[in-house]
Amino acid sequence: MVKRVQEKFKCDGLDATFAAVTNNDPEFNTHNQYPFIYRLDGVNVAHGARPAFVGKNLFNLKDPDGVRLISRMTDIVNEHGSGWIDYKSPNPITNVIEGKTSYVEKIGDYIVGAGVYRQ
Repeated sequence: MVKRVQEKFKCDGLDATFAAVTNNDPEFNTHNQYPFIYRLDGVNVAHGARPAFVGKNLFNLKDPDGVRLISRMTDIVNEHGSGWIDYKSPNPITNVIEGKTSYVEKIGDYIVGAGVYRQ
């Protein structure tokens, strides 16, 4: 999923990619898997499940266990370029808080990620 976003960036540019992700383009939204894109300062620019996040600075957002999601994702991509993070998040289909594992990658000045819910 992250590679699809990367390819869209290359082919169609940032604005088209942000719109496709946020507007649930079928290429980027399958069942309960979707990408999300944040600037490195924590501002969300695209979200496949929560369009209300777009434009908000979520750098200090915490999951129910206190994991600072975006802060940690920023650390991962700045230190390693890419990596994995475990946290809890509402499943967009059931709205139940579930464990989730996401892969995040630094693409330019952005964090692009996608994950899977673990039950």
